[in-house]
Amino acid sequence: YIDDKANAVWAGKGAILLGLDGQEVQKQQFIDLLDGKVTNPVTGEIEDLSAATGKTRRAGFDMTMSAPKSVSIIGVALNDERVKEVHSQAVAKAMGWVEENGALLRAGGERHLSGNLIYANVQHETSRLNEPQLHEHNVVVAITFDAEDGKWRSLTNDEIMLIRSKADVIYKKELAAGLEKIGYQVEWADNGRDFEVKGITREQIEFMSGRSSQIDAQLIANGLDPKTATWIERQIANLDTRSSKQNISEDQFQSVVSRALDAAGIDRLIVQTSKDRAQAGFTPNEKQIGSAALQSVLQAAEHFGEREQVFKKADFEEKALRLSTGSSATIDHIKAATLTLMENKGLVAAEPDKSGAAFYTTPQAIEREKTLGAFIEQQKGQGHSMLGAAQSDGKNGTGRFDSLLVEFEAIKSFEIPNYKLSAEQVRAARNIMMHQDQVQMIQGDAGTGKTASLEFVKFAADRSDWNVVGMASSASASQELAGGRGIASVTIAGYGNHIKQRKDAFTKDTQTMR
Repeated sequence: YIDDKANAVWAGKGAILLGLDGQEVQKQQFIDLLDGKVTNPVTGEIEDLSAATGKTRRAGFDMTMSAPKSVSIIGVALNDERVKEVHSQAVAKAMGWVEENGALLRAGGERHLSGNLIYANVQHETSRLNEPQLHEHNVVVAITFDAEDGKWRSLTNDEIMLIRSKADVIYKKELAAGLEKIGYQVEWADNGRDFEVKGITREQIEFMSGRSSQIDAQLIANGLDPKTATWIERQIANLDTRSSKQNISEDQFQSVVSRALDAAGIDRLIVQTSKDRAQAGFTPNEKQIGSAALQSVLQAAEHFGEREQVFKKADFEEKALRLSTGSSATIDHIKAATLTLMENKGLVAAEPDKSGAAFYTTPQAIEREKTLGAFIEQQKGQGHSMLGAAQSDGKNGTGRFDSLLVEFEAIKSFEIPNYKLSAEQVRAARNIMMHQDQVQMIQGDAGTGKTASLEFVKFAADRSDWNVVGMASSASASQELAGGRGIASVTIAGYGNHIKQRKDAFTKDTQTMR
């Protein structure tokens, strides 16, 4: 990443702890940190994290943030230094958001957020084809400081990988807002994530974008649409088409860029026009931005509140930012609006789950949970045991369950030799079919065999003249339940409509009889 045009500097709250923030990265220092050798800011002692994890330890990873092509054209080709500064500030803001929401460590068998990273930031202005392309590499060292016990620990990067594409939304919203402050206008794509500077046409962008054309061609070859490809899909195409960068002199670069600007028909006065707009006061109104941010936060809370009991803070903030497209709202505006919503009891901080990430919930969700809990308590001992009464074959519930299990496993063994349900799967099925409480819950991670238990329940129900109806929160989950285990399934909303229609029909029939 480093050459005669680009130096690496340390950044991140972890770098601040080490007194390195803003300092130029030294080779041996970089190697030591990647190897897990780091000074404890409290004791001054050298800690060696590699001693505990060995050679399999992850040293670090790169998070690259790249400006839209039109931004690179005005920043690099037209040499607007203000744009380069806005770009760097946006990258720093996005990386700070990653620190806040993704810097996790594992200690004592549990994960929690540390809130600090150490990363080497390298600023580049050209692509591998020596075209204008503002982008910054952020080489994150896989260590983070645990303030709770005053030690450095290995960074758990699972959450960072999950929120990586969301960080790009944070970056682009910050970048767009910064550009508007210095007089440029932006035009957003329908996805609420991408934008270009007004005044630079699509044809001009494509003319100046040989590298993007390479990536788009690879996406098409991979059977993907460049317009809808995900961040991960674009990264794969990027690596598949990556070639060695050939460095050219600054004079050569400026000569090539000048000819390209003329050939593309790009108006060089766009920079001066932006300065005139900024001086004339054509910049975003903070009061209007705050109002738009609050509206977006309310919509995001409604969106998640209808679908989830709890939801990740990172997901919520990114969703609110997307909903604010068209305004100049940034992550700081969203955070301020979120605080207002929390102060007015419209949003509540929830307990972190085992991932260690931060979560929110809504008062409505809490009320639903209380209502559900009360209903479960009321239904204890009120259920109907599918196999509880004596059967026509003279067997009691336990005997009937055991014989049905033997029959089910024998039939399944024709598909899977020596098929057997685990003890946990059998216990779960027994509770569903024979427990006297009306509500039963099975909880388990993906792949632990919950659906296999349900398949046996369905089999036993069919043999015992019981009807099993599946319900799921989404259509896709409903289809999976129906297709995987043959359980007739509907969405919860669909089942609610079905019950309402039955009640309406019963009321109508009763009125007719009268």
